[in-house]
Amino acid sequence: MPNSTDDASILTYVKHAFLVPWNLVLFLGAAVGAAVSPYPDAFLPILGAAELGYLGLMSSLPAFRLAIDAKLHKDARTDEQLARADAGASLMDILVALTAEDRLRFERLRRRCRDMRTLASEVQGDTGTSTVGDLRTSGLDQLLWGFLRLLRHHNALDRLLQTMNELEITTTITDVQTGLSQAKLANDDRLQHSYEDRLATAQQRLEYFQRTTKDARFVRAELDRIEEKIRA
Repeated sequence: MPNSTDDASILTYVKHAFLVPWNLVLFLGAAVGAAVSPYPDAFLPILGAAELGYLGLMSSLPAFRLAIDAKLHKDARTDEQLARADAGASLMDILVALTAEDRLRFERLRRRCRDMRTLASEVQGDTGTSTVGDLRTSGLDQLLWGFLRLLRHHNALDRLLQTMNELEITTTITDVQTGLSQAKLANDDRLQHSYEDRLATAQQRLEYFQRTTKDARFVRAELDRIEEKIRA
């Protein structure tokens, strides 16, 4: 059973006592009645004193405190379960999007982290200290999550690169440049404009391909770096 002295402050109990539905109805009704009465200056202080007495009494009752503690614990557990469910769903979504090779790579690294976490727990049991071990295992989780997100990003870049062919793009640029030269010699403005537009588009495709290739190379290097850092 939860300990009320540890679980919530007195202000928490006062707030929940005030928000009890029947108290809100009575208090607000009495406040409106006192405000429109011939003697509001007399009735409002009396109402305030009565409400303070009620709040003090309710917040000091052990049964009321235990009920509020149970509610707070239930809400906290529900929030934690929802957060874990969301994290699990996100993890599964990412894993499904990976290639079989990358999933295997991640699973090997995750097993490595579990082994290291078990080792850290054993060391904590021997020394009686947990702060350093907790920080280390938390750091491992952060690295592992960052590694997984990079894997997903790398997969997306790879799929994008597979839809492009550098040789095909450069061949197109060469062909269009030839056609543009011929259009200029023929003094054909319409054909020249068409080739210029095609050339600009092809050059943009080549620049995008090169930039994406560079990004993919960087992500691969980061994946290797993080993997080595975890295994170290």
